[in-house]
Amino acid sequence: MARLPARPFRDRQPGHEDRLPADAPGDRCRPRADGVAHDGAGLFMADATEIATYVDAGTLLPLDEYVEKYDLKSKVFPWALGLGFMDGHYYSIPHEFEATMMVFNKSLLDANGWKVPRTREEFVAVCDAAMAGGLICIAQGSAGNILVQQFAFEKYLTNYAGPKAVRDLFKGAVTFSSPDIKGAFELLKSDWDKGYWNDRQSPAVTIAQARSLWLEQRALFLAEGTFTQRFIDSSPVAFEWGATSWPSMRDGVPSASGIAIGAVMAVSKYTKHADVAGALMGYMYERKDLMLEGVGKGLQPRATPFAISDVPGDMAPSTRTMLTALLDVTKDPDNVGYAPWTFFPTKTNQYLMETLDTLFYDEIGLDDFLAAAQKVLDAELADGYEFGAP
Repeated sequence: MARLPARPFRDRQPGHEDRLPADAPGDRCRPRADGVAHDGAGLFMADATEIATYVDAGTLLPLDEYVEKYDLKSKVFPWALGLGFMDGHYYSIPHEFEATMMVFNKSLLDANGWKVPRTREEFVAVCDAAMAGGLICIAQGSAGNILVQQFAFEKYLTNYAGPKAVRDLFKGAVTFSSPDIKGAFELLKSDWDKGYWNDRQSPAVTIAQARSLWLEQRALFLAEGTFTQRFIDSSPVAFEWGATSWPSMRDGVPSASGIAIGAVMAVSKYTKHADVAGALMGYMYERKDLMLEGVGKGLQPRATPFAISDVPGDMAPSTRTMLTALLDVTKDPDNVGYAPWTFFPTKTNQYLMETLDTLFYDEIGLDDFLAAAQKVLDAELADGYEFGAP
């Protein structure tokens, strides 16, 4: 968990001090195979899409009591809280709130007379001009980390197919071969072939190396998210930068970002300290003042409404830039996309991540790639998968 100031909470839990760290742990404590969590309170963190696996295994504690006791329905975004509602119970509580982004080098754009692209035509013009001038359009590196692949296909599904088409796909109303979904992957493959994505070298480049290309002003864009602020804050950035949603990839589909929960909190059903774990989750949303203090220092916000004016003290410019971008791209709930690591069915998303490079390098054709993805999705739908968003 992000470094939540936990001392005030610990002081309210006499007799349980040995069960709670001075600050929340930095790693994600998960249950062992026998279902017993490694941490004393039984509280652990996971990706939202992983919770269904634990529910199916019968290792999680229903959290309905704590959702009601700490009035989380009034404090947490409904779509975020709903991610943990399965089989009639709440099994997880959202932690960090984030969104996918186009992070851009404003200084390079301005120096060349280029605008931040908002349309497909502007995007193509900027990428072509950048490559003609010896620049990389999009710095992207997936070597040793296939999770990065999500940054690529999410941008096109959100901004070419559109959020409604993505909802329909994962609700079984349309298939991967439908024009909107197929068209998104066709366009991604076309842009890859043009060299827009790291000059077709992404699988040979790590995410750290790709970020260095951007930092060295050899690339215009990073296709990442609000979480990229952590890298920026720890790096010597010698230029003006900004962040916004990915541009629209076709007429009629507005520019949008994929919303996400960086992680969710869940509790092992074997814990002897469920009330302590439940109280800690409630405390995270009860003490909004502490959350806002952390946000002002660069931490990701909880999944709860807030405004820039709510954040106390003087924020670093990078923090203000990214927070402003986050609130801007999520201000219209009818125009947000869905980040794969939060919303996509687990096995389908895994297939897309693992197989995307074979599509890029023509080891598999687009139709076969999509047919195989549909086969995986059909199995997950038949097994009871439900898309966790309205």
